[in-house]
Amino acid sequence: MKIVYSIVLFAVCVISASQAHEARGPCNPDETSDQCVQRYTKENEGTCTRILAGESEVIIQGCGSIDCDETTTRQTPEDLSKPYPDCCSFCESLLPPAICGAGPID
Repeated sequence: MKIVYSIVLFAVCVISASQAHEARGPCNPDETSDQCVQRYTKENEGTCTRILAGESEVIIQGCGSIDCDETTTRQTPEDLSKPYPDCCSFCESLLPPAICGAGPID
């Protein structure tokens, strides 16, 4: 029973409900794939996204929405100093480390 209880608590501390999103954007007929990616990168500057080249379009990957349980977690801000998807916001546990740490509870 102790092991199962520890695993359940650990899951609550780590899992957050987030929904990444993906969008497509058309490239102009007169621009190369690299120019298209650069244009969309500039348009999305200051956001946590990744722009990928496709066939005459780009794929824009973003963090999407996040739903944190306000009683046990808080939403962290995006960290634009990190690459996508590490820059995305996530739910950080407000529970003490002893509860969120791995190991059996006595």
